[in-house]
Amino acid sequence: GTVYSFGDGKLGKLGVSVIPPTGKDDGGKSSKRKRDKACTPIPIRFPPGGNAGHYEVVAGDDFTFAVLYVSSEKDVVKNVYSWGAGGEGQHALNNHLHLRTPRENEHLMTLISRSTAFSLHCRGSFAALHVRGMNNCGGGGE
Repeated sequence: GTVYSFGDGKLGKLGVSVIPPTGKDDGGKSSKRKRDKACTPIPIRFPPGGNAGHYEVVAGDDFTFAVLYVSSEKDVVKNVYSWGAGGEGQHALNNHLHLRTPRENEHLMTLISRSTAFSLHCRGSFAALHVRGMNNCGGGGE
């Protein structure tokens, strides 16, 4: 499937490195703030292999996660991506970087792959991953 984003693009939260121009000529009067906005949907490009399947998308104020599922099975996660603001450590990547484009999130993928069920939630600059049935051997557990 395809994930689209639009709206305020500051801090990379749209998941695209360059926001295309709107085509409207304002005589060069656009402020930087206006150039960081996308008024029409822009398709997000994921790393190679990241477009085969379907997504569940969750977002906080300035950051986003996309969980990629294998096409045929809703409960089989193929990968987790994150982008946008990271100044508060929102990406769980052991840094405080802003990500302008989707990046594979190996830390969350490892936790999800070791669980029998999970849910990912975002609010403001906070994210929470709830996992059930953790198994440190890499498969589902009780």
